[in-house]
Amino acid sequence: MNGVLNNPYNEILFNNSSKIEGRIRNFLHVGTRSSKGTWDLLFAFHKIVFKYPKAILTIIGSGSELDSLKSYVRANGLSNNVLFSGAVDENEMSYLMSIHQYVVVPSKVDEAFGLVVIEGLASGCRVICSDDGGLPEALGGMGLVFHKGNLEELQTLLENALDNVKNYSQDETTTIKKHLANYKSDSVVKNYLSVFEKK
Repeated sequence: MNGVLNNPYNEILFNNSSKIEGRIRNFLHVGTRSSKGTWDLLFAFHKIVFKYPKAILTIIGSGSELDSLKSYVRANGLSNNVLFSGAVDENEMSYLMSIHQYVVVPSKVDEAFGLVVIEGLASGCRVICSDDGGLPEALGGMGLVFHKGNLEELQTLLENALDNVKNYSQDETTTIKKHLANYKSDSVVKNYLSVFEKK
C-alpha cells in the first residue's frame, strides 16, 4: 500500500467469477476525455480492427469530447465495433464489466488510485492499464501495464489480449482475492482508524 487512504470498492456489486472466455464483448473503457487516454485507446483499437473485425470496445461516460469520439467512430466505419453506453450507475457498471473480457485504463493524468482497476479485477476481467500514478499499485501485478501515451505498446497489448483470451487460473484467482482484500470496506476502515489513532 502507498500510504494513501483509498475508498473501498463495492464488493457486493463487483463480484463476478464467470469465465472470461465466454464473455460476449472484448474491451471496456471508462472515460471520454483525452486525459483518461480515451483517444489513445480509440486510435490503437482502430488499428487492430482490420485484423480483428469482430472486436468490440465499449466506452462508458459522457462529457464534452463524447460527440467528437462518436463522430470519429462513424467517420471511420467503426459503429459495429465501438459502442457508447453513456453515463451509468454502479449497477449498470457491474453488469457491463461482467460481460467484458478486459478493462482498459490508459490514463494520462496522475491518478492517485485506480478504483476502476480494482472493480475490473473484482469483476473477473483481465486489466490493461498505463503506468500512471497509482494504477500499477491498484493492479497488484495481476494485469498488463504499458507506458502512458505509448500507442504502439497499447496496440500490441490489445492484439495480444485478443490472441490469448484465457480464464484466470486457480492460483491467479487466489492472488487476486488476497489483493482485493486490501480494498474491501472493513480493511479500509481499519486503515482510517489506524491513521487517526496515530494523531
